[in-house]
Amino acid sequence: MRTLPLYYEDPYARTLETKVEEVRQSGDLFEIILSETIFYPEGGGQPGDRGRIGNAEIFDTVKKDGEPVHLTRDSAGLEPGASVTARIDWEHRFRFMAEHTAQHLISGLLFRDFDIGTVSVHFGDEVLTIETNQESISDETLYRLEDEINSAIRCGAPVSYLLKSHKEAEDMGLRRTLKVDSDEVRLVKIGDIDVIGCGGVHVADIREIGLVSYVGQEKIRGRVRTLWRTGASATEEIRRNRRLAAEAGALLSATPEALIEALKAKLDKETELKGELMRLEAALAAEIVKGCGSVADVTGCPVSLAALGKAASDAGRAPLAAVKESDGKLQWLIYGPSLDFQAVKMSLLPLINAKGGGRDPLWQGVGESAGKTAFLEAFAAF
Repeated sequence: MRTLPLYYEDPYARTLETKVEEVRQSGDLFEIILSETIFYPEGGGQPGDRGRIGNAEIFDTVKKDGEPVHLTRDSAGLEPGASVTARIDWEHRFRFMAEHTAQHLISGLLFRDFDIGTVSVHFGDEVLTIETNQESISDETLYRLEDEINSAIRCGAPVSYLLKSHKEAEDMGLRRTLKVDSDEVRLVKIGDIDVIGCGGVHVADIREIGLVSYVGQEKIRGRVRTLWRTGASATEEIRRNRRLAAEAGALLSATPEALIEALKAKLDKETELKGELMRLEAALAAEIVKGCGSVADVTGCPVSLAALGKAASDAGRAPLAAVKESDGKLQWLIYGPSLDFQAVKMSLLPLINAKGGGRDPLWQGVGESAGKTAFLEAFAAF
């Protein structure tokens, strides 16, 4: 490997003076190879670093053939042999360093104190997910775990690294089998809480995680996947929820503790009003059907064609054609228990270029407003 990886030596390094070894194009992208790098390449679920190399914006770092490769959409004039300054996006790096360390802490305590194993993990910008080997876990258990996690963070514990042979590592009885088969294995140790094989970068002490918040669970492949927020993401969610609760309280004139009851009362009232509106619409539709003859144009009237169709059915009346212009289209409805709809379809519906369907005795759809008058007159004379 040409590139010397310095991200393990100093995970907190933000800038580096180095040289360009190679610039190669791959499709629409450019791949930058450096003599040494502080950019962590994507691996073990942890996203690759981004930042700048010279004037080139690096949007991701990956490994190809075991070598860190920095990806950019514009090489910005970088050439082999050039001396450059590499700067990582520190906010992005630190967020995932802390999140990755939090994942070790969560999984370690899950295993140590609750005998629950970790199957897979996913690091996200907002939410960390940990899939477990359990079919069910109570929220009570996970809230107890949350308390233990944050207690450990407040007390602090150093994060250190061990290099062991593959056999030595296996003999340590790790909570999870090793994913690599190399002769030498890198282990990450969090105080006396957890030891696990990992190739990622982490914070130096778990105090730097700041906060861990359990936000829920879901089922995947018959197992429980737990959802967590860590660090800045957890703090941001708490502040957002506080703001939302305050805004909702202002709208409902309720304290945060009384929000649910206030919302229930509002929804009950809304349901009551909807029921009353439906009753009024049905009464209006019945009056329209009673006095309209065989056709009705209810454009601008607060009644739906569906309500007219039901009123016509309830009244057991003669055939009815109703239209309503809405949103630039002509809604149409035809009701008639003894009506030959195929004849109507052949002779009348083309007048409004109608589309739609239904089944005896009710058909409906949309058409064009231009033929509305001709359509109603033709139906009246049908």
